[in-house]
Amino acid sequence: MASIKKRGDSYLITVSCGYNSQGKKITRNTTYHPELFTAKGNAKTEKAILKEVNSFAADFEKKVLTGQYTKGNKMTFEEYSERYLTECAEISQAPQTLDTTRRAIKRFISAFGYMTLENLNPLFLQEYVNSLAKTQTADGKSLSFGTVKRYTAVLSAMLSQATRWNLISSNPMERVQLKKDSQAAGNNKVMYFTPEQAEIFLHILDKSLCYEYSARERKDKAGSTYLVQEYQSEHDISMQLKLFFYLAMFTGCRRGELIALTWDDIDFQESCVNYPSPKGNGLLRA
Repeated sequence: MASIKKRGDSYLITVSCGYNSQGKKITRNTTYHPELFTAKGNAKTEKAILKEVNSFAADFEKKVLTGQYTKGNKMTFEEYSERYLTECAEISQAPQTLDTTRRAIKRFISAFGYMTLENLNPLFLQEYVNSLAKTQTADGKSLSFGTVKRYTAVLSAMLSQATRWNLISSNPMERVQLKKDSQAAGNNKVMYFTPEQAEIFLHILDKSLCYEYSARERKDKAGSTYLVQEYQSEHDISMQLKLFFYLAMFTGCRRGELIALTWDDIDFQESCVNYPSPKGNGLLRA
């Protein structure tokens, strides 16, 4: 049964989860702040408050023992953002992508940095994404659809990482919809490479990409701050991506068609690719 300890006007609730391999007791705890007054402004009785506390404690214990309680119940989005930048984004993202991530996070923190990860539900995030399209920039213009789309992608990536770190049980952004850009929808102009541009693009795929990283501060596991000096790093494009781009260039397949290809679709003797017709009337060859 959960342990309840009163601390002023709040209550510390602790649940025991057994012992680890070293024999150390495992506990999970949270603090509950009950409402001291009713909706009509009358002071609640001590009996009524204790009833609410016991109900909250029972619910908390159930979540802990069934694995539904995560660190996202306590960690605010602002606290998580710092961990995401140092433990994920700064390690894996290219400089330009990282700059976009930092700008997006700064905007997120100003809007809902105080909220815990667990409280970021799909409805709240849907309203926030919708409001981004109406946000005015310094020159009085609304954020472009491309910017809103990038910010939405950053937020979704952050919450996907939070699920992988077991901070939340699922990514609420998976249930958020981004309204289509009406201007882009009306623009049917097809963008394509000229033969010369295609040749340059394929040539660049064989070259190493050089990324420049600016100096920045980081924290070690002990919490001490240290400076990472400016440095450069070279990365080769993976063979998987090269194959994807070559197939796209020489077959004209759409992205979804390429991703859906299997080994049975490759005809090595005829040097061609078979893929289903968009109209569902057989196979096309490229």
